Amino acid sequence: MALKRPTSWKRSRKKFSRFPACQRGAHLAQQSPLLCPLLRAALMTEEFDDDEPSTAGWDAISKQLDSVYGVQEPMHYGTVLPFSLGGKDPLQGISVYRNRDEDGDWFHYVTYGFSELYDKESEDPEWSGFGFEMTFRLATYDIDKEPPTWPLNVLQNLARYVFQSGNIFQPGHSLPFNGPIMIGSPTKIRGGFFVIDDLLGSIETPNGRVEFLQLVGCTEDEILELKRWNAAGFEATMRQINPRLLTDLDRDSIADDPKLAQQILDGARAEGSETDVIYTQEIRLETSADGVRKLHLPAIVVADLAAILPGRLRFDRPFFLQTKEALIGVFPTSLSPPEEADQCSATIQLSPDEVDKIADSVRPTRGEYPISPTLTIEVHPKEIFDQEGNVIQVIG
Repeated sequence: MALKRPTSWKRSRKKFSRFPACQRGAHLAQQSPLLCPLLRAALMTEEFDDDEPSTAGWDAISKQLDSVYGVQEPMHYGTVLPFSLGGKDPLQGISVYRNRDEDGDWFHYVTYGFSELYDKESEDPEWSGFGFEMTFRLATYDIDKEPPTWPLNVLQNLARYVFQSGNIFQPGHSLPFNGPIMIGSPTKIRGGFFVIDDLLGSIETPNGRVEFLQLVGCTEDEILELKRWNAAGFEATMRQINPRLLTDLDRDSIADDPKLAQQILDGARAEGSETDVIYTQEIRLETSADGVRKLHLPAIVVADLAAILPGRLRFDRPFFLQTKEALIGVFPTSLSPPEEADQCSATIQLSPDEVDKIADSVRPTRGEYPISPTLTIEVHPKEIFDQEGNVIQVIG
């Protein structure tokens, strides 16, 4: 049976906001550094509201888990110091369930904390908090042992990104980890993408709708192929050999299977790419006095750009490069700039030959790459940092 909320936990004062697709770059306001001392002082002087908050959001998640797992008692990992009181972990808890079925043995991790677990605080009546909770399915060869704890760190790291930036994840979104999903391991799983968890689906709670988003571990080339095509097609292809979409640290890429690789290639050629935007804070477009334009890109996005761009512009679809401050639209010369161009701070139009040149010649290596007499792409190295701010990798 799903764990009930520990009565010793206070609710978070964090405000939630769920952003539409056009506002994914929006950010939540950062909490004041004075917040934690003030809350502690309020607790000491009993100025804090001691009324027990509603647990409607928490209970709705537990009820959904009970409908799947019945009386199974999960391993539950709670947060010692709440995020709102200065703790580092935004999620208030993660439950882990054991599974043994025809697809193998696996642990099912489920978060508590992306949605509003207690009273309704956000102004959006449709969605609860950020509108989702995360799940993760880890393949194991020993279901009777304690669940590995490294997935807890992965899920909490993703939560820090969401809580600090305000950006949300949705089905079909993908992300690189810039290293192995389990730090220090030789696994090829170095990224992931999101699907609706087919065991838990979505629920309506008193605080709004909550979707259960399953994080599926992927290899680097799998993420690239997903972006080149679309998440739905890639998911269907992966399910042919991995029906539960388990994350198996020992597996190879599905692109190593000639049959599956051909399916992905055929799908991308026939349907193009559904990836319409790359987000990064290090893209800028400069125009010289004589009209020559230079597009500055971090090396980390070059492979994505080369994979996605042909599948967008060859199908007369726009493509966007988005930063916190700007939106650059990239359109085919075969079309007049669409309505979306009015929302862009700058636009670039490319011919089929220029699209091919970008895909074939631009590399994730420092340097300048002439595309046409009026356009050059300059690639800059990208430093990757750990949580302590140390540089652990330089790309390009």
